[in-house]
Amino acid sequence: MLANITRDAVQDGTDHSTSAFDTGAKYFISLWDTAGVLRRGWIYLFLGCCLGMAAAFTYVQVVPTLYKSTSRILIDKSSNRFLQANKILDEPILDDGDVGSQIYILTSESIILKVVNLLDLTRDPEFVGKEPQAQVDSQSFTAKLKSIVKAMIGQHQSENIDQRTKLERKAVDTFEKQLNVSRADIPSVIEVSFSSEDPKKAATTANALVDAYLESSLTAKLASTQMANRLLQNRLLELKLKVTEADDQLHTYKLANGVVDDNKNPLKRDQVQGLNSLLTTARVNVADAKARLDRLKQQIDREGSPGAAIPDNDVVKRLRQQYLDLVEREADLRPRVGETHEAVRKLRSRMRELELAMRQEAQRQADTYDNDYSLALARESEIFATLNKASAEANSTSQAQVPLKELEQSSESLHALYNSVQQKFNELNKAQTEAMLPQEARVITRAAPSLAKSVKKPLLILAGGTMLGLLLGAAFVLARELLPAGFRSSDQVKQATGLYCVNVVTADLGGAAKHPQKLSAEPLGHVLKAPFSRFTEAFRHITAQVQQSNRASGDKVFCVVSSLAGEGKTLVTGNLGALLSQLGNRTLIIDCDLHRSTLTRLLVPNASSGLIEALRQPSRLSDFVYAHPELRADILPCVLPHRDCRSIDLLGSDDMGLLVKHARGAYDYVIFDAPPIMPVTDVRLFERFVDKFVFVVQWNTTSRRVVLESLGESAAIYDRILCIALNNVLPDALRYIEAYKGSKFNLHYVG
Repeated sequence: MLANITRDAVQDGTDHSTSAFDTGAKYFISLWDTAGVLRRGWIYLFLGCCLGMAAAFTYVQVVPTLYKSTSRILIDKSSNRFLQANKILDEPILDDGDVGSQIYILTSESIILKVVNLLDLTRDPEFVGKEPQAQVDSQSFTAKLKSIVKAMIGQHQSENIDQRTKLERKAVDTFEKQLNVSRADIPSVIEVSFSSEDPKKAATTANALVDAYLESSLTAKLASTQMANRLLQNRLLELKLKVTEADDQLHTYKLANGVVDDNKNPLKRDQVQGLNSLLTTARVNVADAKARLDRLKQQIDREGSPGAAIPDNDVVKRLRQQYLDLVEREADLRPRVGETHEAVRKLRSRMRELELAMRQEAQRQADTYDNDYSLALARESEIFATLNKASAEANSTSQAQVPLKELEQSSESLHALYNSVQQKFNELNKAQTEAMLPQEARVITRAAPSLAKSVKKPLLILAGGTMLGLLLGAAFVLARELLPAGFRSSDQVKQATGLYCVNVVTADLGGAAKHPQKLSAEPLGHVLKAPFSRFTEAFRHITAQVQQSNRASGDKVFCVVSSLAGEGKTLVTGNLGALLSQLGNRTLIIDCDLHRSTLTRLLVPNASSGLIEALRQPSRLSDFVYAHPELRADILPCVLPHRDCRSIDLLGSDDMGLLVKHARGAYDYVIFDAPPIMPVTDVRLFERFVDKFVFVVQWNTTSRRVVLESLGESAAIYDRILCIALNNVLPDALRYIEAYKGSKFNLHYVG
């Protein structure tokens, strides 16, 4: 896909190099490749298993196994529910949030500190360590050194804290680490677990914590009850004074107004209520009659059939039906006999009579509705007058009852409130006296000494440690495969670039193998000296690609390039030219590196003329070519006493095109040894004269990002890359990488 994107960019003539390559591309390996990587790095897997097993064994031996005891507390809601039903205390029923808050209370420092002091845990080495309990004022050198280090990192300790407080703090911290308070499967049950080296101590501590919690809850409940008692007592005194004052005011008012019965005139009040109901009904009747009359008048005045005004009238219904029959007959007869026919005129005359009759009937009905409306108005007026008279009489007789009613209501309310508070006060005192305070929590299971230590499962820990070590070893092996910046196999190159790649292993070349920049002339023809080596076989792959390209497309001009200097492109150029010449091909190797001229320095160090002179006189190419006896190929060197930018510009000139044209006619293959792509732009100057490119990448050294970036910046070159030569691959590393091919894969290679 990467190759297709780049080829499309070249064909379109647009620069998509920045989108065709991801310079931060990562290499992804398949599941099969992962198995091969892990197989090659089996030693690290083995070491990881050993380290994990050793760490697990150390943990099992060093970390003590503690005894664990558990006590269970039930948050009981039944007593509160009963008390709420009897209205003794206004306390809410506990919900899940309240149960959660009890866990925080159980683990609070106030409860834990009580247990620490009760059990004297400040003298227990398990909680405060094995240091002497009484320390002298002078500190040891180690203690002073620790204090200095803590002060340097910002952990200042107050010098005013006494030894007792320090021990308490240390015991509380240890207590919190060994304590576990959690909610059980049932939401209202809380489990309090404590771990200790002594089973009896674990049970005693857990029970002591539960007892301290219950005692604290009871103390808090007692304090709140006493406070409520005082508040209710003060409230009772206040209400008693108000009740007495209200009774005195009521009695005084009755004596002053001579009121004996506060309900003298119930008939008057009933009469007023009845008249109010009649008045409401009369007003409804008036509104109904008025609405019917108005609606009928509007329908009479409206255009259209008059019979629609009073649809409930039987006479109108009958007349309207006759009218509609005449309309239908007239509509049927008129088209046949015409507008002026006698029968049509009679029908229309009859229709007008029916319309008049319906209007008269509607008017009569309207008169009836008008009479009904007048009667409803008169009835309303009569009832309204009677109601006013009755109301005046009732008001005159009950004027004195209004203040009396208010006084009576105030007195009754105060009496009811006083009785309610008095009842709560009496019941609260009774509950407090008889020790019946409601308890929200109770112990359902007390902690008992455990007969066995907490299950640590040493075999499971050893297995887990071994597995963890195995995973860490596998992660290390995969990281070694993925994290290096360079390419380690041809598969990585293919996956990253989409191009065919050949592994060029390092031949036995001494120091030149490790330092390609210090090459001598000897390795440039190594394919001729070791014809059956893995090194030579790699160049046969490249040669086969070159010959196939020549047969398929007539390509003759090839260029060997790389991203950076020192990747071995001169080595590839010399051996490729030597192998092509050995096959009987006329081969010309041109040194186009005007900056370093490594090939010229190695093969024809005594040359006095070469590429620059040939560019000035392309037709005299043969005069500047040197025949190399070992490579059996012709060399066009590059002789420059110093770097010259004007000479570099000649690479992209028309003279270069003429030179290549003459070379095509005189040789079967022309191979350029070009400078690197990233540092200089020389390749971009003469790439239009080249048919195909061979791209050299140094194994495990050249950054993947650099390779992809150089290919992306030279999208036109990418489309014509014949293959990639992964150069200087270490044989031992390649043997591990290709281990899946079996031990017989390398039997055919010699040297």
